[in-house]
Amino acid sequence: MYKKQVIQNEYIDLALTDIPSFESSHPSYSPSREYVKQYFKQHQKDNMAILYFDISNFKSINDSFGREYGDIILKQVSKRIKDIQFDKFMISRLLADEFLILVENLETPDNIHDFLNLLSEAFELPFNILETNFGLSYNVGVAMYPEDDYDFDNLFNYADIAMHKAKNEETRKVEFYHPDFKDRILQKLYMESELRNGLKNQEFCLFYQPQVDVQDNTLLGFEALIRWIKPDGRVIPPFHFITSAEETGLMVPMGNWVFEEACNFVNRLEHKGYSKLCVSVNISAVQIADDNFVDIIKQIVDSTQVDTSKLQIEITESVLMKNMKATTAKILELQHMGFIIALDDFGIGYSSLSYLRQLPIDVLKLDKSFIDDINQERKNLVGAMINLGHELELDIIAEGIEEFHQLEYLRQYNCDFLQGYLISKPIPEEEVFQFLEKYA
Repeated sequence: MYKKQVIQNEYIDLALTDIPSFESSHPSYSPSREYVKQYFKQHQKDNMAILYFDISNFKSINDSFGREYGDIILKQVSKRIKDIQFDKFMISRLLADEFLILVENLETPDNIHDFLNLLSEAFELPFNILETNFGLSYNVGVAMYPEDDYDFDNLFNYADIAMHKAKNEETRKVEFYHPDFKDRILQKLYMESELRNGLKNQEFCLFYQPQVDVQDNTLLGFEALIRWIKPDGRVIPPFHFITSAEETGLMVPMGNWVFEEACNFVNRLEHKGYSKLCVSVNISAVQIADDNFVDIIKQIVDSTQVDTSKLQIEITESVLMKNMKATTAKILELQHMGFIIALDDFGIGYSSLSYLRQLPIDVLKLDKSFIDDINQERKNLVGAMINLGHELELDIIAEGIEEFHQLEYLRQYNCDFLQGYLISKPIPEEEVFQFLEKYA
């Protein structure tokens, strides 16, 4: 076990957490950061590590208990880190829930794993507020001297980049910096610029995939799916840009545009005599988390004068479970406005009978991965899921139907509706009305 020796600077005013803070009334001057930087420059003989430490669920603590108790947790966090028994390290607070840790005197670069293991052990025991125990999760980015760079500012930025990489991975709480990360950031910046230009130049459009009755092939309606048509004619599918849109803050305006365009499409269908058809629209986690989400939906409904009973809003299980109470309240408001609510990708997330009973939903959409298993090892599972949905008085839509034997299976188990390439691939609006004429 390493002997503890925490480096301190007696001339720095200790902040809320009783450790040096980078916060300053002057945004360009951070005295404790400068101290850490100068200390780093004076001790560059040995292997060192810069750690960027972030409490990943601190906002929920502040929201649940208030800032006063959030401050108490910060003190507990800083104490646990300072109490780690290791040779030499320094800790400074960056922001409310972010810390810088400088670890020195590492015999080899691999010794940083010893510190990281001790850090993990320090957070194994629960924290306590108002007699409530809960765990804290965190993310750490690590940059190594001299392996990654010799300059403090560069190492600090690299650790920050690695921390955000760990945060985005979700399943990993520690990430070591790699030069490829910079290339990915440049790619992200390029994609953000392209997305902004695409929105500005109206390069996005909606394609529509038909949904039909399993038993008699009657057309139920369409699912609206966004596509990006580049000036050179290339069609970019959503899995190439949705994540970037979410990360760059563009998902909300993009999602609002999709919803408004779907409303206008419903009106155009009705104008051409197809008044019974419904249109499904996907809502992202970023959209529904937005405080103005319901108000924006109301504004679009008012401006388009759309019949809300002709619109089905699709939300994935993961979206519902991220903040179940707040999300459920918003979904209930949408239901009261007349929208049909569908739970998308059912079966691949948190599905349980108790959850399904609580959720304000009208439709279950079975994920394609289960449909692909029909006539294989899990062939009875799809039938069980259909029966479960019907027991809860929900309509069932099966996605990704490509083979006739899948259709026959769904008919056998009385599935309600289906969509997939067996009926039609997603098509642009100009082809929708041709499809309707032929389908009729």
